[in-house]
Amino acid sequence: MHVNIPAIIGVARYELRREVKKRSFYFLVFLVILPVIMAGVIRVAGLSVSSDETLWAVALGLKTQTAATGQLSLLELQGIANWAWLVALFYGGDLFASDLREGAARLLLSRPVKRWEYILGKLLSLTILMAAAFGAAGITAVIAGWIVSGPQSHIALAPVLSAVLGVGILPLALTAALIGMKTRSPTLGVVLGFVVYIVVSIGLSIGASIEAARETGIDLGELSTQGPSEDFIKFQAAIVEKTLKYYSYIPILAGFSLPSMLYWEAMGGVVEDPILTMVGLEIEAGGIALAQALSLCLGIAAFTLAIIWLMYRIDL
Repeated sequence: MHVNIPAIIGVARYELRREVKKRSFYFLVFLVILPVIMAGVIRVAGLSVSSDETLWAVALGLKTQTAATGQLSLLELQGIANWAWLVALFYGGDLFASDLREGAARLLLSRPVKRWEYILGKLLSLTILMAAAFGAAGITAVIAGWIVSGPQSHIALAPVLSAVLGVGILPLALTAALIGMKTRSPTLGVVLGFVVYIVVSIGLSIGASIEAARETGIDLGELSTQGPSEDFIKFQAAIVEKTLKYYSYIPILAGFSLPSMLYWEAMGGVVEDPILTMVGLEIEAGGIALAQALSLCLGIAAFTLAIIWLMYRIDL
């Protein structure tokens, strides 16, 4: 099968030029620079924070806040990682739906471009845009960390891991894209994609809780009466462990956790979490990262094939 590389690149270039002209692109830029804005607010307000040489990782959602003061949570909550699911749904839902509804797909395919080449060109543009935007967010997270907490360490990891997150959201984006293509509605792509995301996330949480309860002997019906006992803390630690394991099985979630696992692997190989530390539980990050990377790649491949399959079965 002949692959028309120039055609795929041409579609990607066309799509990128269109994306940077949309108002949604300015919202994406705002999310990228938001950590610096929030860091400036923290400094101007004179809020005291603890020193953290990898505060950028907190801003990117790669590790849990460790400072006792509450001000760092402002920087933690506004990071682009916390909005990654929304970015994935918004861009995914509109990836093909508008082209099909407005006739742009028919126009592009009137040229010597096959349908599957059109699909790959669009996915290439989305991958480039997400990796670039999230990579830039890694740089602004380092700047924010420096403003708030002083010189940062391991700064070369920041744009790399945040770019990985940009690629990691693709399975969720492609879920919304598949729905948007089928319905020819960007709105339905976003809304139904969100429903899928919520259902899967809640299902994962319930499954992790049930398995953790079975392992630790906790009665889920009595959780409301449980205080901060040793058994209850072990139960919470088991939930963290099971959740990380389940993320490896679900492509639309694996990419959200992968950058964090890569971070902990680079920091020494063990996942650090306050709950895990309390019970002395050590989780090796490397194996989880490998499983999640495999799940992510398989998910992207599967959704891409599903979109190509559907594209050949719809009337333009």
